[in-house]
Amino acid sequence: MGLPGVAYPAGPTLQPPRTVGSVVKQARDAFRRYRESRPPNLPEASAQQQEQQALLQGATRLVMQLPVPVAADAKPGVTLMDQSFCLFDEGDWPGGIVQRFRALRPLVEATLEGYNPEFLGMLESPADGLGCWMLPDTTLCGIATNATFSSFAKLCQGGYGSKPVQAGQTVVAVNPEWTGPQDIGQFWERKLKEAAEVLLAPNEWQTLYSCRMIRTSRGKGYGLLVGSYSLGWHLWAARSEDSSSVADGDCLLWSQEKPTQPLIIETLNAAAAAAKL
Repeated sequence: MGLPGVAYPAGPTLQPPRTVGSVVKQARDAFRRYRESRPPNLPEASAQQQEQQALLQGATRLVMQLPVPVAADAKPGVTLMDQSFCLFDEGDWPGGIVQRFRALRPLVEATLEGYNPEFLGMLESPADGLGCWMLPDTTLCGIATNATFSSFAKLCQGGYGSKPVQAGQTVVAVNPEWTGPQDIGQFWERKLKEAAEVLLAPNEWQTLYSCRMIRTSRGKGYGLLVGSYSLGWHLWAARSEDSSSVADGDCLLWSQEKPTQPLIIETLNAAAAAAKL
C-alpha cells in the first residue's frame, strides 16, 4: 500500500548509492520531495483549520537513517563524501554514541544544506549523544536510544518548546536506536512507558530516507537496502559488507512498503547462489 496520499512510480527509480556523498544527495532529494508534497500553511487559517490541514498532510513524524562511515577505515586522501560505508559494528566505535553522533552530524547538516538549519546543541548531557536541529517547519533529533528516550519524548511533547507539537510541523528522528516500548524505562516509570507506547505505536513513524548494508546469516549474501520517500524500497546485491562492492545490474527487489526480513534474506541468498554458478 505504501504511504497514504503518495503517488509512487511503477518500479525502481534509484541508483545504488556507493559513497557517503551519494547517500546525502538521495536523502536531501527525499527531504525536498516530502516538503514539496505538503501544502503550505495559510496564515489566515484558524487554529482548527491548521490542525485539520496537518492531519490531511499525512505523517508528521519521520525517520531518517544514514550510514555513518568509520573514520579509521577511510583511505588516505579520500574525503568524507567520497568514502564508502559498511555494516554497522559497535566495535568500530570505542567512543560509543558520542563518537557516532560526532560522525553523524556533518552528514545531517550536508543533507539540510540550503535550508539554513540551526543546530541547537544537545538536549541534555553531551554524553547522551542526542542533538537537535531546527528549521522553521521541521525539528530533527538524533541519536535517540532506549536510555535517552525520555529526553526524546519530552522534545516530541513540547517540553523543550512548543514548535514540535504545532500544526504543520514535522519531527524527524535521525538514526534512532530504540528497540520498542517494552525496553524503555523501568517498571515504575509509568508515564515514560505510556509515552513510549504512544510515540512508538505502529505506523506512527514513516520513512523519509533509509540506507543500510545488509548481511544474511553466516555471510551467505550481502546487499544494500534503501527506502526513500515516495520512491519506495530498493534492494541490490553486494559482494561484501562494503558499499563499494554493490553489484552493477538491476535492482533485485522493489516495493512501496518496506520488505520483510525473510524476503530480504531469501532474495539476497538466491542472488549470492546465482552469482556462484
